Amino acid sequence: MRVLGATICCLSLLAITTCCFALQKRSLEFAPLPIASEPVLQNGFSPFVRYLEKATHLPVNLKITSSYHQLREGLLNNEIDLAMLAPLPYVEISALKAEIVPVVAFVNQQGNADSICCLATYSGDHIEIGTDRPLFVSLIQPYATCGYLMSESLLRQHDYSLKNGSYIYSGSPRESALDVLRGTTQIAGIPKTMAKEYQHLGLKIITESNPVPGYLLIANSRTVSVQTIAAIRDELLKLNPLHCPNDNQLTQKWDQSIRYGSIAIEPADYVRIRDLFETMTIPGITP
Repeated sequence: MRVLGATICCLSLLAITTCCFALQKRSLEFAPLPIASEPVLQNGFSPFVRYLEKATHLPVNLKITSSYHQLREGLLNNEIDLAMLAPLPYVEISALKAEIVPVVAFVNQQGNADSICCLATYSGDHIEIGTDRPLFVSLIQPYATCGYLMSESLLRQHDYSLKNGSYIYSGSPRESALDVLRGTTQIAGIPKTMAKEYQHLGLKIITESNPVPGYLLIANSRTVSVQTIAAIRDELLKLNPLHCPNDNQLTQKWDQSIRYGSIAIEPADYVRIRDLFETMTIPGITP
């Protein structure tokens, strides 16, 4: 019996040890949100991956996915360990997998970690969203925060819904803006920064949202240890590219979505996105 007890004890310790080691893989897979072509993502995120390797003392592989659906499946299946996400994809996947945890929020060139969504139209069309019905709207894609989610929220403020008219998914903020300028649609649901790029061609902002969170880095705590997540967070928060020349030089070749620095995550920033997401069914989002 003593021999059997000792054997069971050893097996139990081995199982615990194996479990603990499984929490930290020998190499990590990082995937950025597929917001650009593969060459652009390779150029912009390869130097960031090298920085992650120094922060973690682990090999980090850059995984380029063809769609958010592929990135999402990789996270759910524990094949992807770290990812750069937008707020809506983060809210959606964290509701499905509690092990998805935020690490840092990236700031833009102005030092802000948020953005503003808007509805824009061509000034010459004189569209009034309060009276012109039905409307034909160009949206970015299902998982874009400034796409269906915030466009529907803004339209509801005018007693209207995307379900009452027609809409298309263009695939990118720029294409949605161009859909309006080409006369393909009446309205575009896009980030305010994109609308301002085309103001000189007659694109007019007709309503805008309160600030919403921007891009963030997330970790899969099932495959990345608490210590490694903390190390990544600490190293990124130390960087101050907007005010420190050395840090600016370090990050200047990083993708523009992540090169300006980061701040600590405020969970309350995502409550509004989560509340909106729970009130609507967005066509194209996998249940």
